[in-house]
Amino acid sequence: MNKYLPWYQRAHLPAPNACAIQFKESFLGGDIKRGMHSHFMSEIQRTPTEELQADDVLGEPVFLRGRTLFARGKTLSIADIRELKKLQIETVVINEPAPIIGDSYQSDLLSKEFREQAVNTVKTVYQDFHNLNHHHSAEIRTLGTKMLEQIQGTKNLAIAVHDLRDYSNYTFQHSVNVTAISLAIGTRLGLTTEELNNLTTGGLLHDIGKMRIPLEILEKDGLLTREEFGIVRRHPEWGWDLLNQRDELPAVVWSIARQHHETLDGKGYPDNLVGSAIHDLSRIVTVVDMWDALRSERPYKPAWNPDKILELLNGISMVGKLDLQILEIFNDLIVPYPLGSRVMITGGRTAIVAGMNLAEFSRPILRLEVDSAGAYLDLTERRSIEVIETLELAG
Repeated sequence: MNKYLPWYQRAHLPAPNACAIQFKESFLGGDIKRGMHSHFMSEIQRTPTEELQADDVLGEPVFLRGRTLFARGKTLSIADIRELKKLQIETVVINEPAPIIGDSYQSDLLSKEFREQAVNTVKTVYQDFHNLNHHHSAEIRTLGTKMLEQIQGTKNLAIAVHDLRDYSNYTFQHSVNVTAISLAIGTRLGLTTEELNNLTTGGLLHDIGKMRIPLEILEKDGLLTREEFGIVRRHPEWGWDLLNQRDELPAVVWSIARQHHETLDGKGYPDNLVGSAIHDLSRIVTVVDMWDALRSERPYKPAWNPDKILELLNGISMVGKLDLQILEIFNDLIVPYPLGSRVMITGGRTAIVAGMNLAEFSRPILRLEVDSAGAYLDLTERRSIEVIETLELAG
């Protein structure tokens, strides 16, 4: 049955968009604003005719006494500009040139080659869990050191979208994703080198207990039964049992494996820990584990869009499940609307995400789909305009 899934993955929930809205309305008392702004087009800036140059492209048609003089999308010539001035048309709407995305924007925390290497290393260690030894621990620590170097060497961290469709490798890919994002958060938090190293090792090993789950349950192409879900819920305890036998691993690494499904309100598992009883590093992994689980396509559920996951995570942090400080940093790192995505904005118009604002990922630069030469909108300058829904996700 659907209920035998983690509460944030249950298939009986409404579709992702509806679920995020329903949660906010039910638990936060929020009113999702979907109103149409009739003044939308009046906010588009108009260019004085005196400032026009050849090859400027009209963003709106130019009318004269009820007829169309120049159509939207027309490339103006010197003669056209002279005609506009002669007719005493003072301003027109011009499409601004496409915004340039700075080289400082990085769409992935890890290079493709390193990510593949990391997944293979984690897979090797996990699959040999019965014989876990000093050599495996050293492999994980070496991998973690390299991962930390990559992330700390990035000037502007930005977390893009990764669709996981290789179900047989999901656990290993998930562990690498969770670790990379956790390190990005830890770096922003100003954690010490020792803390970051422990976070790395704990992140990479947080799901090792899943290796004790029978493969037919772990990779089941469908929903779990009550008994199967009970088995899956034991993986944090099994991870603890495996790791606390290794003296070379710090105790916090064991704690991350055991606590990454605990929530601050005491409604997590396996120990129903509350507040300060949950280690700070475990709190980071908990947030990222939820993010990556929802973001990943599985046989029993579709992948959620980033903006709806953020809405859900922020909602549950406000009712005491997740650490607010961690969520604040997480919001600053996540790119909710990846480049090339198609979105609906205030007023019901559609647009393509054409650029990122590095200081505010939640307010991208959009190209309106009015026609092939749509106008550009920078949402950091148009505060009354919001992205209402992601229609098609790029990536």
